[in-house]
Amino acid sequence: MNIDNFFQLCKSKINNPNIHRTLFFIILIIGIFARIWQIRSLPPGLNPDEASIGVDAFDLLHYGMDRNGVQFPVQFISWGSGQNALYGYILIPIIALIGLTPFAVRVPMLLSGLATLPLSYYAAKETLNEEFGLLSMFFLAISPWHVMLSRWGLESNLFPFVFLAGYTCLLNVRKNDKWFIVASVWTGLCFYAYGTAYAMIPIFTVCAIIILTRHKLLGPKSLIVGLSVLAILAAPIGMFILVNAFKLNSIQVGPVTIPRLPVEARFVATTMFSAADQVQVIRNNLSAAIDLLITQSDGLPYNAISLYGYFYKITFPLELIGIVLLFVGLKSEKHVENKLLLAWIGASIPISILQQVNINRFNIIFIPLILCTALSIYWLGRHFRAVLIVSVIGLLAGFVFFTISYHGKEYHQVVSLQFHDGLLPALEFAQSIESIPICVGDSSNPYIFALFTEHTTPTNYLKSVKYSNPKGPIRSVSSFGRYTFGWSNCHDSPVPIRILIAGSTAPIAPTGYTYNVKFFDNYAVYYPTR
Repeated sequence: MNIDNFFQLCKSKINNPNIHRTLFFIILIIGIFARIWQIRSLPPGLNPDEASIGVDAFDLLHYGMDRNGVQFPVQFISWGSGQNALYGYILIPIIALIGLTPFAVRVPMLLSGLATLPLSYYAAKETLNEEFGLLSMFFLAISPWHVMLSRWGLESNLFPFVFLAGYTCLLNVRKNDKWFIVASVWTGLCFYAYGTAYAMIPIFTVCAIIILTRHKLLGPKSLIVGLSVLAILAAPIGMFILVNAFKLNSIQVGPVTIPRLPVEARFVATTMFSAADQVQVIRNNLSAAIDLLITQSDGLPYNAISLYGYFYKITFPLELIGIVLLFVGLKSEKHVENKLLLAWIGASIPISILQQVNINRFNIIFIPLILCTALSIYWLGRHFRAVLIVSVIGLLAGFVFFTISYHGKEYHQVVSLQFHDGLLPALEFAQSIESIPICVGDSSNPYIFALFTEHTTPTNYLKSVKYSNPKGPIRSVSSFGRYTFGWSNCHDSPVPIRILIAGSTAPIAPTGYTYNVKFFDNYAVYYPTR
């Protein structure tokens, strides 16, 4: 049997509904396996942003305010310059069910990552056909970026799922224009998923409305209702932007708070608006974005393993081919779907102009780029039969090697410090000892881990908290309650329990005391005895 006959046989089999359904579930199982295997131990420990969103969700559940004493804020104050709130509110019922644990904090991201797979299938199927849907879902299922994203709770990484949910609703407008209203609910929620939505969503919405109305797929009633829903959902975050851009007072609307942040907001501090030479900043930002897309790495081990990138390093030319094919396909019967996918890509580009991106800051662009990669391979496979088969086998092999590397000892060692592996059990051990001071020597805001384990009430926390840089964009806590952070803030009377990174110079006990030591992965607890 030659390659053409083999290809035609495969195609006929895939078009069989039972075979197609079987392949769908095989791909889904591969995606589920990649995202849940060793989920409780990889990544090890907890990232400070995960701990922060967990603490604020816990405090909202039990006290009706975040750790900074703000009642049901539309954005958490968090470190001082703000943290997106949607993930925290989704987290509340999960904490109510299973408590505040590292795994609990990661459940929303895991579930949204899994749900993204069938959504990507539907989006691709509506864009071209069912075969393309399977190929796109397969590519996303084995994407190193999306596998790693799904396994830890960085709240901003919820944005691609929330937007994709709205996008798939938008694709149904061809069947019934009331789907535009449902899509508007999801796109409105995007504003609370990640700050990059402030730029991306308005641009995409305008493009989508122009596309759908020009093709007479969106009636005036559904358009008005949908825009009204979007405006209502966006209003609180719009007020938040105004309050912090013009340094107004916080606003209370019933139980909801539009907070004035104590320091400059991230949407100002991390963007070109705070720069003196904005033209040069734009050039630098675009250069960094292009470099990121080509090299597929940002040097952050929790975003990508350098060897594999966000989609196996060599696929950027295929992304470009896919974009060209979308433009070429504008003359086909699926031209509306092509335009919407191009609008998604185009609306993402301004993010890379406004700020210097890394993989998580540019997270909204990777799903359409993966679909473009699938489109190029699908097109090449139709003209050169072996391309599709070789590509699928090659990428599947890459996925196997990525999985081995990701779950290997070397990566575990690299990422364990990023996720402060061992600090939570070290704190829990220290807290179990009699009520004497605890000094933590870790330099990267370890106070949030103390709040995570001890469940200090916001009232008690705010009564005792002291900041080493109260006006900094990321406020560092020097002390609260019986905790101090950083060796320069520690005192020997009374003699404290000391927590420091394992391998650091052991502390010298004051006269009359000795230090016993207990190790927890990357951390050591030195506790005094007479």
